[in-house]
Amino acid sequence: MKWLWGVVLLLLVHEAGAGERIWLDVRSAEEFAAGHLPGAVNVPYLEVGTRIRQITQDPDTDIRLYCAVGGRAQVAKVWLQSLGYRNVTNEGSLEDARKQLAVLAAATECTDGHNKETSLEEEKSC
Repeated sequence: MKWLWGVVLLLLVHEAGAGERIWLDVRSAEEFAAGHLPGAVNVPYLEVGTRIRQITQDPDTDIRLYCAVGGRAQVAKVWLQSLGYRNVTNEGSLEDARKQLAVLAAATECTDGHNKETSLEEEKSC
């Protein structure tokens, strides 16, 4: 089973280049199995610091974290920042992350010639 995880991580490293966004679900494997964002990578928050370089080594990668409420994601965020990752966001809960993913997807599909990404706090007009 460990070899399978290695293959998955190699594929993620290949995909997570500059300008890419990575969604990290820092909940337990059991919580992840019960539901998660499409394309999210499950790295329990206590393992983030030791496994992040297998996912991306670029300190400017857009890393979006979420958990059940936001507490574990905040711990992971602080840890990643201490390792030099500069573009780390705690999105809060899974539900909050779903909403933010929808906002980001809508921003990408904006048809007025702009490709502006917004946060939940910002109003978007296309």
